[in-house]
Amino acid sequence: MWKQRSRALWLKWGDRNTKFFHATASQRQRRNRIKGLQNLNGEWIDDHEGMETIILEYFANIFKSDNPSNVEASLGVISSRAETKNFWQSLRRGRCGMR
Repeated sequence: MWKQRSRALWLKWGDRNTKFFHATASQRQRRNRIKGLQNLNGEWIDDHEGMETIILEYFANIFKSDNPSNVEASLGVISSRAETKNFWQSLRRGRCGMR
């Protein structure tokens, strides 16, 4: 019921520069704000610098390699896939480099 009522209000007042629009935008902004993050020790951090550190460490751990000696082999596969894609695109266009 509330969802239908809110949709009806949105259709009535919409994006006009009204009190309803500003209240809706402010509510969305409050809901989308990250107030704190939990670190690996289970502690909640709510200051900006601490949350920045947690985010940087999280993504650094995701993107670090466990086997750095295998990077060249992985890059070789990537370039060959790109070459294969280019080959098929050229073939579809009728400009294949094969003779």
